[in-house]
Amino acid sequence: MRLQDMASDLHMFEWARLQGCPWDERTCWAAASADNLQVLQYARHMGCPWNASTCTVAARHGNLQMLQWARAHGCPWDEDTCETAAWGGHLPVLQWARAMGCPWDERTCSGAAGGGHLTVLQWARANGCPWEERTCARASSGGHLSLLIWARQSGCPWDKWTCAEAAQCGHLNVLRWARENGCPWDRHTCAGAAEGGHLEVFKWVRDQGCPWSEDTCRAAAEGGQLHVLQWAKQQGCPWDSWTCVGAAARGHLEVLKWAKTQGCPWDEGTCEAAVSGGHLEVLIWARVNGCPWDEETTREAAESGQLDCLQWAVQNGCPWDKAQCIDVAFANEHHAICQWAVIQDP
Repeated sequence: MRLQDMASDLHMFEWARLQGCPWDERTCWAAASADNLQVLQYARHMGCPWNASTCTVAARHGNLQMLQWARAHGCPWDEDTCETAAWGGHLPVLQWARAMGCPWDERTCSGAAGGGHLTVLQWARANGCPWEERTCARASSGGHLSLLIWARQSGCPWDKWTCAEAAQCGHLNVLRWARENGCPWDRHTCAGAAEGGHLEVFKWVRDQGCPWSEDTCRAAAEGGQLHVLQWAKQQGCPWDSWTCVGAAARGHLEVLKWAKTQGCPWDEGTCEAAVSGGHLEVLIWARVNGCPWDEETTREAAESGQLDCLQWAVQNGCPWDKAQCIDVAFANEHHAICQWAVIQDP
Protein backbone atom coordinates (compact mmCIF):
# COMPACT_ATOMS: atom_id res chain seq x y z
CA MET A 1 0.00 0.00 0.00
CA ARG A 2 1.39 3.39 -1.00
CA LEU A 3 0.06 6.75 0.10
CA GLN A 4 0.45 8.17 -3.39
CA ASP A 5 -2.11 5.64 -4.58
CA MET A 6 -4.67 7.28 -2.28
CA ALA A 7 -3.87 10.89 -3.04
CA SER A 8 -7.26 11.54 -4.60
CA ASP A 9 -9.20 10.74 -1.40
CA LEU A 10 -8.42 12.71 1.76
CA HIS A 11 -10.19 10.31 4.14
CA MET A 12 -8.41 7.25 2.75
CA PHE A 13 -5.16 9.18 2.78
CA GLU A 14 -5.56 10.12 6.45
CA TRP A 15 -6.48 6.55 7.36
CA ALA A 16 -3.48 5.09 5.56
CA ARG A 17 -1.14 7.53 7.24
CA LEU A 18 -2.55 6.65 10.66
CA GLN A 19 -1.80 3.02 9.86
CA GLY A 20 1.85 3.91 9.44
CA CYS A 21 2.02 3.95 5.65
CA PRO A 22 5.31 5.61 4.65
CA TRP A 23 5.57 8.66 2.46
CA ASP A 24 8.17 10.66 0.59
CA GLU A 25 8.39 13.40 -2.06
CA ARG A 26 6.35 11.27 -4.46
CA THR A 27 3.38 11.60 -2.15
CA CYS A 28 3.10 15.36 -2.63
CA TRP A 29 3.67 14.86 -6.35
CA ALA A 30 0.77 12.40 -6.42
CA ALA A 31 -1.52 14.81 -4.57
CA ALA A 32 -0.71 17.52 -7.09
CA SER A 33 -1.22 15.04 -9.94
CA ALA A 34 -4.67 14.28 -8.57
CA ASP A 35 -5.45 18.01 -8.39
CA ASN A 36 -6.24 17.52 -4.72
CA LEU A 37 -5.11 20.56 -2.78
CA GLN A 38 -6.65 19.29 0.46
CA VAL A 39 -4.50 16.17 0.42
CA LEU A 40 -1.42 18.21 -0.40
CA GLN A 41 -2.15 20.63 2.45
CA TYR A 42 -2.71 17.78 4.89
CA ALA A 43 0.46 16.02 3.82
CA ARG A 44 2.55 19.13 4.27
CA HIS A 45 0.91 19.96 7.60
CA MET A 46 1.95 16.52 8.82
CA GLY A 47 5.52 16.97 7.63
CA CYS A 48 5.58 15.15 4.31
CA PRO A 49 8.62 16.17 2.22
CA TRP A 50 8.30 17.61 -1.27
CA ASN A 51 10.45 18.80 -4.11
CA ALA A 52 10.18 20.71 -7.38
CA SER A 53 8.10 17.96 -8.97
CA THR A 54 5.07 19.23 -7.02
CA CYS A 55 5.22 22.59 -8.78
CA THR A 56 5.93 20.89 -12.08
CA VAL A 57 2.82 18.75 -12.01
CA ALA A 58 0.62 21.60 -10.73
CA ALA A 59 1.77 23.67 -13.70
CA ARG A 60 1.19 20.78 -16.08
CA HIS A 61 -2.43 20.58 -14.97
CA GLY A 62 -2.86 24.35 -15.13
CA ASN A 63 -3.70 24.43 -11.44
CA LEU A 64 -2.65 27.96 -10.59
CA GLN A 65 -4.24 27.88 -7.14
CA MET A 66 -2.21 24.83 -6.15
CA LEU A 67 0.98 26.27 -7.61
CA GLN A 68 0.49 29.53 -5.75
CA TRP A 69 -0.17 27.71 -2.48
CA ALA A 70 2.86 25.50 -2.94
CA ARG A 71 5.13 28.44 -3.61
CA ALA A 72 3.69 30.42 -0.70
CA HIS A 73 4.66 27.51 1.53
CA GLY A 74 8.20 27.16 0.29
CA CYS A 75 7.99 24.51 -2.38
CA PRO A 76 10.96 24.68 -4.74
CA TRP A 77 10.58 24.93 -8.51
CA ASP A 78 12.80 24.89 -11.55
CA GLU A 79 12.70 25.14 -15.34
CA ASP A 80 10.37 22.14 -15.53
CA THR A 81 7.55 24.29 -14.16
CA CYS A 82 7.61 26.63 -17.13
CA GLU A 83 8.11 23.81 -19.60
CA THR A 84 5.07 21.86 -18.43
CA ALA A 85 2.89 24.96 -18.20
CA ALA A 86 3.80 25.74 -21.80
CA TRP A 87 3.22 22.15 -22.92
CA GLY A 88 -0.25 22.24 -21.44
CA GLY A 89 -1.02 25.61 -22.99
CA HIS A 90 -1.52 27.21 -19.60
CA LEU A 91 -0.47 30.76 -20.40
CA PRO A 92 -1.77 32.37 -17.16
CA VAL A 93 0.24 29.83 -15.15
CA LEU A 94 3.36 30.52 -17.20
CA GLN A 95 2.89 34.27 -16.91
CA TRP A 96 2.47 34.10 -13.14
CA ALA A 97 5.45 31.79 -12.75
CA ARG A 98 7.68 34.12 -14.70
CA ALA A 99 6.41 37.15 -12.79
CA MET A 100 7.42 35.34 -9.61
CA GLY A 101 10.90 34.62 -10.89
CA CYS A 102 10.57 31.03 -12.03
CA PRO A 103 13.48 30.11 -14.31
CA TRP A 104 12.97 28.88 -17.85
CA ASP A 105 15.08 27.65 -20.71
CA GLU A 106 14.73 26.40 -24.28
CA ARG A 107 12.37 23.65 -23.16
CA THR A 108 9.62 26.20 -22.54
CA CYS A 109 9.48 26.94 -26.26
CA SER A 110 9.78 23.30 -27.26
CA GLY A 111 7.05 22.45 -24.78
CA ALA A 112 4.70 25.03 -26.24
CA ALA A 113 5.52 23.77 -29.72
CA GLY A 114 4.91 20.16 -28.79
CA GLY A 115 1.51 21.02 -27.41
CA GLY A 116 0.66 23.12 -30.45
CA HIS A 117 0.21 26.29 -28.43
CA LEU A 118 1.26 29.09 -30.76
CA THR A 119 0.01 31.88 -28.50
CA VAL A 120 2.10 30.54 -25.62
CA LEU A 121 5.16 30.24 -27.86
CA GLN A 122 4.70 33.77 -29.16
CA TRP A 123 4.40 35.16 -25.65
CA ALA A 124 7.47 33.26 -24.49
CA ARG A 125 9.54 34.54 -27.39
CA ALA A 126 8.28 38.10 -26.94
CA ASN A 127 9.47 37.90 -23.35
CA GLY A 128 12.95 36.68 -24.13
CA CYS A 129 12.66 32.93 -23.79
CA PRO A 130 15.42 31.15 -25.72
CA TRP A 131 14.74 28.38 -28.23
CA GLU A 132 16.66 25.89 -30.31
CA GLU A 133 16.15 23.05 -32.77
CA ARG A 134 13.89 21.05 -30.47
CA THR A 135 11.15 23.64 -30.93
CA CYS A 136 10.78 22.70 -34.59
CA ALA A 137 11.16 18.99 -33.86
CA ARG A 138 8.41 19.08 -31.23
CA ALA A 139 6.10 21.04 -33.51
CA SER A 140 6.77 18.48 -36.20
CA SER A 141 6.05 15.51 -33.95
CA GLY A 142 2.69 17.01 -33.03
CA GLY A 143 1.80 17.80 -36.63
CA HIS A 144 1.55 21.51 -35.86
CA LEU A 145 2.41 22.87 -39.29
CA SER A 146 1.21 26.45 -38.77
CA LEU A 147 3.29 26.70 -35.60
CA LEU A 148 6.31 25.25 -37.38
CA ILE A 149 5.92 27.77 -40.20
CA TRP A 150 5.74 30.65 -37.72
CA ALA A 151 8.78 29.38 -35.85
CA ARG A 152 10.83 29.16 -39.02
CA GLN A 153 9.68 32.58 -40.22
CA SER A 154 10.74 33.93 -36.83
CA GLY A 155 14.23 32.50 -37.10
CA CYS A 156 14.00 29.28 -35.13
CA PRO A 157 16.71 26.79 -36.14
CA TRP A 158 15.96 23.20 -37.12
CA ASP A 159 17.86 20.04 -37.87
CA LYS A 160 17.35 16.46 -39.06
CA TRP A 161 15.05 15.64 -36.15
CA THR A 162 12.27 17.81 -37.58
CA CYS A 163 11.94 15.38 -40.49
CA ALA A 164 12.50 12.32 -38.33
CA GLU A 165 9.75 13.30 -35.88
CA ALA A 166 7.29 14.11 -38.65
CA ALA A 167 7.96 10.73 -40.24
CA GLN A 168 7.62 8.77 -37.03
CA CYS A 169 4.30 10.42 -36.23
CA GLY A 170 2.97 10.10 -39.77
CA HIS A 171 2.68 13.79 -40.59
CA LEU A 172 3.40 13.70 -44.30
CA ASN A 173 2.18 17.26 -44.88
CA VAL A 174 4.64 18.55 -42.30
CA LEU A 175 7.44 16.47 -43.77
CA ARG A 176 6.72 17.68 -47.30
CA TRP A 177 6.76 21.32 -46.20
CA ALA A 178 9.96 20.84 -44.23
CA ARG A 179 11.75 19.30 -47.18
CA GLU A 180 10.43 21.92 -49.60
CA ASN A 181 11.93 24.53 -47.31
CA GLY A 182 15.35 22.98 -46.98
CA CYS A 183 15.14 20.95 -43.79
CA PRO A 184 17.86 18.29 -43.65
CA TRP A 185 17.18 14.60 -43.14
CA ASP A 186 19.11 11.38 -42.81
CA ARG A 187 18.56 7.69 -42.05
CA HIS A 188 16.59 8.56 -38.91
CA THR A 189 13.69 9.74 -41.09
CA CYS A 190 13.32 6.29 -42.65
CA ALA A 191 13.71 4.67 -39.24
CA GLY A 192 11.04 6.94 -37.80
CA ALA A 193 8.54 6.17 -40.53
CA ALA A 194 9.27 2.46 -40.14
CA GLU A 195 8.86 2.39 -36.37
CA GLY A 196 5.63 4.37 -36.58
CA GLY A 197 4.24 2.01 -39.21
CA HIS A 198 3.60 4.79 -41.71
CA LEU A 199 4.13 2.97 -44.98
CA GLU A 200 2.85 5.84 -47.14
CA VAL A 201 5.33 8.20 -45.53
CA PHE A 202 8.07 5.60 -45.80
CA LYS A 203 7.48 5.11 -49.52
CA TRP A 204 7.43 8.86 -50.11
CA VAL A 205 10.71 9.53 -48.34
CA ARG A 206 12.38 6.71 -50.25
CA ASP A 207 11.05 8.07 -53.52
CA GLN A 208 12.62 11.38 -52.55
CA GLY A 209 16.00 9.77 -52.00
CA CYS A 210 16.08 9.65 -48.20
CA PRO A 211 18.86 7.31 -47.06
CA TRP A 212 18.25 4.24 -44.94
CA SER A 213 20.36 1.74 -43.06
CA GLU A 214 20.06 -1.30 -40.85
CA ASP A 215 18.38 0.98 -38.33
CA THR A 216 15.31 1.05 -40.58
CA CYS A 217 14.63 -2.67 -40.17
CA ARG A 218 15.44 -2.53 -36.48
CA ALA A 219 12.98 0.30 -35.99
CA ALA A 220 10.23 -1.49 -37.92
CA ALA A 221 10.77 -4.63 -35.84
CA GLU A 222 10.85 -2.67 -32.61
CA GLY A 223 7.57 -1.01 -33.52
CA GLY A 224 5.98 -4.33 -34.44
CA GLN A 225 5.41 -3.07 -37.98
CA LEU A 226 5.66 -6.32 -39.92
CA HIS A 227 4.14 -4.89 -43.11
CA VAL A 228 6.71 -2.12 -43.15
CA LEU A 229 9.56 -4.52 -42.48
CA GLN A 230 8.40 -6.77 -45.31
CA TRP A 231 8.21 -3.86 -47.74
CA ALA A 232 11.63 -2.60 -46.70
CA LYS A 233 13.20 -6.00 -47.32
CA GLN A 234 11.46 -6.31 -50.68
CA GLN A 235 13.11 -3.02 -51.61
CA GLY A 236 16.54 -4.21 -50.54
CA CYS A 237 16.92 -2.52 -47.16
CA PRO A 238 19.83 -4.01 -45.20
CA TRP A 239 19.39 -5.56 -41.78
CA ASP A 240 21.50 -7.11 -39.06
CA SER A 241 21.08 -8.80 -35.69
CA TRP A 242 19.52 -5.66 -34.24
CA THR A 243 16.32 -6.42 -36.15
CA CYS A 244 15.83 -9.52 -34.01
CA VAL A 245 16.85 -7.60 -30.91
CA GLY A 246 14.25 -4.92 -31.64
CA ALA A 247 11.47 -7.45 -32.16
CA ALA A 248 12.39 -9.41 -29.02
CA ALA A 249 12.70 -6.34 -26.81
CA ARG A 250 9.12 -5.31 -27.53
CA GLY A 251 7.69 -8.84 -27.55
CA HIS A 252 6.82 -8.92 -31.24
CA LEU A 253 7.08 -12.66 -31.74
CA GLU A 254 5.45 -12.75 -35.18
CA VAL A 255 7.94 -10.18 -36.43
CA LEU A 256 10.81 -12.20 -35.00
CA LYS A 257 9.51 -15.40 -36.58
CA TRP A 258 9.19 -13.78 -39.99
CA ALA A 259 12.63 -12.22 -39.79
CA LYS A 260 14.21 -15.58 -39.01
CA THR A 261 12.41 -17.31 -41.88
CA GLN A 262 13.99 -14.69 -44.14
CA GLY A 263 17.47 -15.33 -42.85
CA CYS A 264 17.92 -12.42 -40.49
CA PRO A 265 20.92 -13.01 -38.22
CA TRP A 266 20.67 -13.06 -34.45
CA ASP A 267 22.98 -13.41 -31.49
CA GLU A 268 22.93 -13.43 -27.70
CA GLY A 269 21.40 -9.96 -27.72
CA THR A 270 18.05 -11.41 -28.80
CA CYS A 271 17.63 -13.44 -25.62
CA GLU A 272 18.86 -10.55 -23.50
CA ALA A 273 16.34 -8.24 -25.16
CA ALA A 274 13.49 -10.70 -24.67
CA VAL A 275 14.04 -10.96 -20.93
CA SER A 276 14.48 -7.21 -20.51
CA GLY A 277 10.81 -6.80 -21.36
CA GLY A 278 9.66 -9.95 -19.60
CA HIS A 279 8.74 -11.68 -22.85
CA LEU A 280 9.07 -15.29 -21.77
CA GLU A 281 7.24 -16.65 -24.81
CA VAL A 282 9.72 -14.90 -27.08
CA LEU A 283 12.66 -16.22 -25.06
CA ILE A 284 11.37 -19.79 -25.21
CA TRP A 285 10.76 -19.61 -28.96
CA ALA A 286 14.18 -18.13 -29.57
CA ARG A 287 15.93 -20.87 -27.62
CA VAL A 288 13.89 -23.66 -29.20
CA ASN A 289 15.01 -22.30 -32.54
CA GLY A 290 18.67 -22.18 -31.67
CA CYS A 291 19.29 -18.63 -30.52
CA PRO A 292 22.46 -18.39 -28.40
CA TRP A 293 22.53 -16.88 -24.93
CA ASP A 294 25.06 -16.08 -22.23
CA GLU A 295 25.30 -14.63 -18.74
CA GLU A 296 23.92 -11.31 -19.95
CA THR A 297 20.52 -12.98 -20.34
CA THR A 298 20.30 -13.92 -16.67
CA ARG A 299 21.87 -10.69 -15.49
CA GLU A 300 19.36 -8.66 -17.50
CA ALA A 301 16.45 -10.73 -16.18
CA ALA A 302 17.60 -10.09 -12.61
CA GLU A 303 18.21 -6.39 -13.17
CA SER A 304 14.83 -5.94 -14.87
CA GLY A 305 12.91 -7.84 -12.20
CA GLN A 306 11.77 -10.61 -14.55
CA LEU A 307 11.65 -13.55 -12.16
CA ASP A 308 9.82 -15.95 -14.47
CA CYS A 309 12.35 -15.35 -17.24
CA LEU A 310 15.26 -15.77 -14.84
CA GLN A 311 13.86 -19.00 -13.44
CA TRP A 312 13.22 -20.49 -16.87
CA ALA A 313 16.63 -19.47 -18.14
CA VAL A 314 18.51 -20.94 -15.19
CA GLN A 315 16.42 -24.11 -15.20
CA ASN A 316 17.16 -24.56 -18.88
CA GLY A 317 20.90 -24.22 -18.63
CA CYS A 318 21.60 -20.56 -19.24
CA PRO A 319 24.92 -19.59 -17.67
CA TRP A 320 24.63 -17.24 -14.75
CA ASP A 321 26.66 -15.50 -12.12
CA LYS A 322 24.55 -15.99 -9.02
CA ALA A 323 26.29 -13.29 -6.98
CA GLN A 324 26.02 -10.75 -9.78
CA CYS A 325 22.33 -11.49 -10.28
CA ILE A 326 21.66 -11.00 -6.58
CA ASP A 327 23.63 -7.75 -6.58
CA VAL A 328 21.79 -6.18 -9.53
CA ALA A 329 18.41 -7.40 -8.30
CA PHE A 330 19.04 -5.95 -4.84
CA ALA A 331 20.23 -2.65 -6.32
CA ASN A 332 16.91 -2.37 -8.17
CA GLU A 333 14.81 -3.54 -5.20
CA HIS A 334 13.71 -6.79 -6.85
CA HIS A 335 13.56 -8.63 -3.56
CA ALA A 336 11.64 -11.65 -4.85
CA ILE A 337 14.51 -12.36 -7.22
CA CYS A 338 17.02 -12.06 -4.39
CA GLN A 339 15.02 -14.47 -2.26
CA TRP A 340 14.79 -16.99 -5.08
CA ALA A 341 18.39 -16.68 -6.23
CA VAL A 342 19.97 -17.04 -2.82
CA ILE A 343 18.62 -20.57 -2.35
CA GLN A 344 19.70 -21.79 -5.79
CA ASP A 345 22.82 -23.76 -6.50
CA PRO A 346 25.62 -21.64 -7.97
